[in-house]
Amino acid sequence: GAQFRHSMYPDTGGGGVLRLHSTYRHDLKIKASDEGRVMKTAAAFAKGLLELEGQLTPILASLVTVEEKNRCLLDRGGNFEVKADMDRCKQHLNRLQVDQPMSEALVQQIAPGCCRALSRSLYKLGNPLASLRRLHALIADLCRQLEPFSAQE
Repeated sequence: GAQFRHSMYPDTGGGGVLRLHSTYRHDLKIKASDEGRVMKTAAAFAKGLLELEGQLTPILASLVTVEEKNRCLLDRGGNFEVKADMDRCKQHLNRLQVDQPMSEALVQQIAPGCCRALSRSLYKLGNPLASLRRLHALIADLCRQLEPFSAQE
């Protein structure tokens, strides 16, 4: 919210959007779904946007609206139009998770008829499952390194 406020409503000395917030705060409504995490995110956005103090619960109660008509604006859960595409992607990703060295047969299974550059890249990848495990470990290590910085906020 604060970043949005600074980029969209820069303060040119007159208070920007914060000057208006005391007058228009009751008119401002942020629409959210009835999911708890979405409502909490909406309240945190409002808190940053209007530079409010205190807990999120009162902000959520006064500025975040959850109405049945809001559901029409959101993507439907269980979207069957894309289920076939998602299943096809999952199948393809599952083919990548094999614990064996890269071979011509595996390259053809993963990317049939691919160009030489992609084929060379797949060979550099080596064992796909071992590479995924290494990537997972590297991301976990990065998260551990960043954890102290998130605690400072």
